[in-house]
Amino acid sequence: RRLARLVIKTAKTLTSKGVIRAASVTAGLFVLQALYVLVKTPRLSPPDKSGVNFPREGLSVSLQNEDRCRIEKGSADSAGKGSKTKWREFRLVLIGDSPVEGIGNSHHSVALSGRTAEAFAKLVCRSGREHDDRALKGKQYDSVRYWSYGKSGLTARGVNREMVPLLHRVVDD
Repeated sequence: RRLARLVIKTAKTLTSKGVIRAASVTAGLFVLQALYVLVKTPRLSPPDKSGVNFPREGLSVSLQNEDRCRIEKGSADSAGKGSKTKWREFRLVLIGDSPVEGIGNSHHSVALSGRTAEAFAKLVCRSGREHDDRALKGKQYDSVRYWSYGKSGLTARGVNREMVPLLHRVVDD
């Protein structure tokens, strides 16, 4: 009984004055911390021609050898000129928010979209050095052409509303 009375007395004391003071101090510290983070956090910019300004013809990734890829601009028509065989491209479209836009990267080649296109190129493209049929198994393409439509801060609804319509640029061309 003595312990129960002590607990009840302590709880009444804390709830009346101490908790309100502690909550006020803590709330003030949270506000100051939020303002500090807001002011001090750097805003990273995307690479040139990001989001809706991504090149309409996309970027092309071709495999030079097993480990090296080459990213270039240009249309699919110009990529295969001079070749007697038909130039085949794997098409890849990425839509999303800041990672797809490439926030914090200087070039698309080092951003999520460029790295993803390189990974696909290593999986599906043949390089100029591959002559063995066993090495070409499953590698039916000459390059990967990709488009990266992203915008920082978009929610799923925003991606659906703003980025999905950009797919028509790729499909209709």
